[in-house]
Amino acid sequence: MPTPILIYLIIVPKIAILIFLYLIMPIINQIITFTFINCIAILCIIIGSIGLIFQWRIKRLLTYSAISHVGFILFAYISSSWDYYFYYIFIYGITNLLIF
Repeated sequence: MPTPILIYLIIVPKIAILIFLYLIMPIINQIITFTFINCIAILCIIIGSIGLIFQWRIKRLLTYSAISHVGFILFAYISSSWDYYFYYIFIYGITNLLIF
């Protein structure tokens, strides 16, 4: 897969989803419990970490790393401290852009 397409597929959808989560936070607080989001975050970290064990190609390694980072981003989201959430998104986005 060409690198510019991979960058787009790795970074842009996650940042869009995270901004969307920020915008609908009041609705999510009323509907979904935090234990459900905790379970999703833990599953993302486990699946991403297990997938990382067997990867030797850098692009696949970054893809599985992105899956586990979604779990960490969800933990920052659950903390209800928007400073941590936006710092993580900013640092994650800049780091992924600089990797390529």
